[in-house]
Amino acid sequence: MSTSENNEGLTRLGYVQLFKDTLVEFFDELIEQFPKRFDFIISRIFVKDKLPIQDILDRVVVNIHEFEIAIDNKDAEKLKDVLNNKNMGISKTGKKINSMFKLWSKMDKDDQEVMWKWFKTFLTIAQKYTTAE
Repeated sequence: MSTSENNEGLTRLGYVQLFKDTLVEFFDELIEQFPKRFDFIISRIFVKDKLPIQDILDRVVVNIHEFEIAIDNKDAEKLKDVLNNKNMGISKTGKKINSMFKLWSKMDKDDQEVMWKWFKTFLTIAQKYTTAE
């Protein structure tokens, strides 16, 4: 998880690219950990080549307070609800989001902690995006 380091002074467009690159890295890690999960491969392709990343980042920013509460409290159910209820552009039906959280109970505490670090990284990028020029 190296993308959030040393990114001070980025423009808003730079943070959009950082958010996209970080999402791709996130799905790469999920694919490495769960290689038989075809939905993660498809999600990575969509993030890299199809989804309007700025729209997704803007949706995170609009709901940043809810994300911050869920992430700071490490409340997986709340985070899942926020992602599903705010239609983050990943999946209108929430199937991909729900799929990821179904794995949550199968992860050990260390793996869950890694996931929380990813989520915190996404939140930090969104927060910096809001103040960038």
